[in-house]
Amino acid sequence: MNAQKWVKNWFLSFTVLILLLLGINFSVDPFWVYKHENILNQVQKPFNERQQKTNYIYFNGFPYDSLLLGSSRTTYINQNNFKNMNVYNYGLSYATPFEFKSYIDFVKERSGKELKYILLGMDFFGTNDKLRLLNNDVEKYVKPMKGFCYKCKNLLNLDTTKGSFKNIFYSIKGGSRLYYDRHNIKYRPALSTVKRLAKYNKNIIRKTSTFTNTRYVYSEYYKDTVQKIKNSNKETVFIVFTTPVTDGLLLSILKQEGRMKDYERWLHDLVSVFGSVHHFMDLNDISKNHLNYFDSEHFYPKVGTILAHQLTRKHENNNTINSEIILTKDNIDQYLKDFKERVSTYTLD
Repeated sequence: MNAQKWVKNWFLSFTVLILLLLGINFSVDPFWVYKHENILNQVQKPFNERQQKTNYIYFNGFPYDSLLLGSSRTTYINQNNFKNMNVYNYGLSYATPFEFKSYIDFVKERSGKELKYILLGMDFFGTNDKLRLLNNDVEKYVKPMKGFCYKCKNLLNLDTTKGSFKNIFYSIKGGSRLYYDRHNIKYRPALSTVKRLAKYNKNIIRKTSTFTNTRYVYSEYYKDTVQKIKNSNKETVFIVFTTPVTDGLLLSILKQEGRMKDYERWLHDLVSVFGSVHHFMDLNDISKNHLNYFDSEHFYPKVGTILAHQLTRKHENNNTINSEIILTKDNIDQYLKDFKERVSTYTLD
C-alpha cells in the first residue's frame, strides 16, 4: 500500500470514527443539552448535576412556574408530585443556601418572569460558614455554554463520550443503580440489608465528622443570605422545609458533636425570615424507620413523594399531617423545649 492510499484510508477511518462518536453522543446526550429520548438514553447517570441541570434550562428554556432547590436530598423528590404546581427540581449535590440566589436569578432570566413558588429544602449542614467560601454559583456552569460552539465541542468531549457509553450500558442493562430518566426524575433502587447497613455506618461517621469544631462553625452570614433570597423574590410564595435524616444521624450531630444550640439557631433563623417552616428534621416516623433511607441521610424516592404530598396539602389547608410540624414564631420556643427533652431520653431501636 502506497503512502497516499494509506493516508486516505487513515483519514476515512478517522472521519467515520468521529462521525460515529458524534452520533452516539448526540443520541445519548449525557449533558442534557437536548430534549430527545430513545432506547439508548433512558438511564442518565448524575455525574455532574450542576452542569446537566443548568444545561437543560439554558438550551431548552424553562416552561415551569415553580422551582425546587436543595441538596442531594431534595433530588429524590419527584417534581411531578407537587399538587397544582409545575415544578422544576433544581436540587444539586452539596448545594447550600449560599449559592441558591444565583440559581434562582438564572432561572428567572431564562423564563423571563417571576416564579410562582420557590420550594427550599434546607439542610442543617448548610449553615456551615466554610461552605460559604466554595464557588458553586451558577455562572461557573453557564460560562462554558456562552463560549464558541459549545454544543459542537460538547459532542466531541471525552467526558461526554464516557458518559454516553455508561448511559448506554445501564439503559440496556436496566436501572440497577442511582440514575435519572430524561424527565429529571431520579431513581434509587432499594439496596440489600447488608449494603444498606454498610452505607449507613460509613455515612453516619463521615457526616457527623463534618460537625466537629475544626470543620464546622455556624455562619454569621446565614440569616442574611436567606433573607436576601426572600427579598429578591417578593412576588413569589416560599415553601420552606427541613429535610429528614435518620434519627441516628440527627442524634449523633446534636449529642456527640454538641450542636443543639446551632440547631436551635438554624430553626430560629429560618422562621424569622420566612415566617413558617415545614419541619421534618425531627425525631419522627420517617427518621425512625431506617428502611426509608439507603444511608444515614438520603431517603428513597418514596419518601420524597410523601414530602411533596404533605407540603402541598399543608400549604393549602395548614393541617398537621404525620411526620410534619409547621414551625412559626408562636410555637418554635415550645417545640424546641419539648424537642430537647425528647433528645435527652431518646433511645435508638
